[in-house]
Amino acid sequence: MKRTTSHSTSFVRKVRTAGCQVAIIHARKAVLGGLSPKDNREIPPLRFDVVERIKHAFPQLPVILNGGIRTPARRSARLAWCEGVMLRPRAYHRARVCF
Repeated sequence: MKRTTSHSTSFVRKVRTAGCQVAIIHARKAVLGGLSPKDNREIPPLRFDVVERIKHAFPQLPVILNGGIRTPARRSARLAWCEGVMLRPRAYHRARVCF
């Protein structure tokens, strides 16, 4: 976990230095090779803790969280520490996720 956080933080630092003004970060690390696209959306664990650590490392950088936001409660909990969340495509068909 520390390795994931340090690699992610290093990457964000580089793109921030290059001029990135907003970070949109997916909480799930894709497994390249071995998993189907469908499995890649379900099997690797969501790492909200890593994204939150990145936000705390770069407090002036707006962070938009992507991945695993399926309920209003989850959305509200994540919005306590990031500037925005991206809702999964199912929200298009189930608008109650948005409220």
